[in-house]
Amino acid sequence: MIRKLRTALATASVMAAVGTTALLGAGAAHAAGNNDNAAVYGRDVYVGWGNGTIGTCPLGDFCMYTKPGFTGKMFAFGHCEVYDLAHWNGYGSWVNYQTVPDDYVTDARVTDENGREIDRLSAEDSWWNGYYNWAPAWHVQPCGHY
Repeated sequence: MIRKLRTALATASVMAAVGTTALLGAGAAHAAGNNDNAAVYGRDVYVGWGNGTIGTCPLGDFCMYTKPGFTGKMFAFGHCEVYDLAHWNGYGSWVNYQTVPDDYVTDARVTDENGREIDRLSAEDSWWNGYYNWAPAWHVQPCGHY
């Protein structure tokens, strides 16, 4: 572990000295840590604050919280499209209050940086989770035809 850290630091120092930028591998944009700088990019994202209850998520939406226990910043999604996540580096929580037409799936798809599905967050079975690791997630699609 120490050797890997030293190698990474030495590489970063050399790159800084010559003015180069590296494209880091998988997970680099989502290093372990917290979600204090978390952001979501997409259409009509409502941003609010969680108060420790699932009731802060608007009926009909899928909501992501930056902190466990439905606290911190809350992002609510009302459209069935892919949203891009930035700086989701640790544990938070989610609520799935979606109500969509019968021909849509109300599971929120969570995908990695390559678009591979890593989880489905159900609106029917267990429709909330107070302690969820967002670090591997790069995109979320609240609902759709999948």
